[in-house]
Amino acid sequence: MNSISNPFSAGMNNLPEMLKPGDNLRNTLNITADKSLFSLWSCFIPSLRQVDLNHSLWQEIGYASPLLPYSYMFNLTLSLGVFGFAEHSTRHMSCEDIMYCRPAYSGDTLHCEIIILGIKEIEGSDEIEIRSLHLLKNQNQKTVFKLVRNTAFPNTIKYETGDVDLESSTIENTALLCNIISNCKLLENKPYSTNKVDEQEFYVHRMVRGMAHCENAFFNTLLKNMHPHNINPLSRKSGVHLPEGYVLAIALGITNPEFMEFLCPEVEKALQIREVQCDSPMGGFSFIMGKDPFDDETEEVFVRTFCTADVNPEDLKNIEFPSELSITIDSKEDFESMVDKIIPQLKDKIVLVVDWKFYRYI
Repeated sequence: MNSISNPFSAGMNNLPEMLKPGDNLRNTLNITADKSLFSLWSCFIPSLRQVDLNHSLWQEIGYASPLLPYSYMFNLTLSLGVFGFAEHSTRHMSCEDIMYCRPAYSGDTLHCEIIILGIKEIEGSDEIEIRSLHLLKNQNQKTVFKLVRNTAFPNTIKYETGDVDLESSTIENTALLCNIISNCKLLENKPYSTNKVDEQEFYVHRMVRGMAHCENAFFNTLLKNMHPHNINPLSRKSGVHLPEGYVLAIALGITNPEFMEFLCPEVEKALQIREVQCDSPMGGFSFIMGKDPFDDETEEVFVRTFCTADVNPEDLKNIEFPSELSITIDSKEDFESMVDKIIPQLKDKIVLVVDWKFYRYI
């Protein structure tokens, strides 16, 4: 079994001479999130939830100030993993276990540490797949956010294949989750959901959000995302495309009108199907995979959201979605093959598939 090696300070064009499972890459960037971030982010990601709009609510449930938005946190974690690491990649494949671990506030200074979990060769390709754990830590060296990323790299870098077992260091968010849910119960006006959500049902989302070239450039600069595919239109013939984290944030945001109010979203897996160009309007639809009681007042809702590009929600309403869309998806190739067979009118239109969950009062 591989062990964690000494931390390595990653920098531009500076991967380890031999990349291997167990390597710990410490990004040199440190970013302080100030209060203006809330206004900036609310202009980017659509949200109608009280926990995003009403900052006094956080004080009422025992927090000094609002937590930094979930979608900002996973985008910052991904972006800080670009400089010195993912900037060398050829494509993003998927993210898993995207989790808020401890409270993070404006004024916190955050940095990212990356642990290489596994490296394997992609059959029939000149690429390798690197599985990495990204830990966003605050100024006190406490992990506040984490995710696992699967990324394709050129096989021209020097590497060793294999895996490392980090189960003993698994980070959970149970304490934070339970605290938010239990404290919200004390509110005079709880954030109850007014919309009915039924198991095994599809919901078309009426909200649509695109992202212009200038917005993409602005947020890439804000988050220090330096991947050439996202910032340099001359890096390849197809031009720049939106970072996958932005697409994921929009995919979650567009569900607000149908699912609000909900608490503590958590992405279990986000599988990228196709790249999204700037100015492409994004919408989508969701399937409710199931629901479980969390306690006597709260339920846990499991969702699969399909983010689409360049599709009018009115056109989605005329589609009868097949139940096969709820089966386990192993790869984008398998998914695209299935869509071609069972729902050809959405061929090349679904860009991201997200399995996630949220909590809400009932």
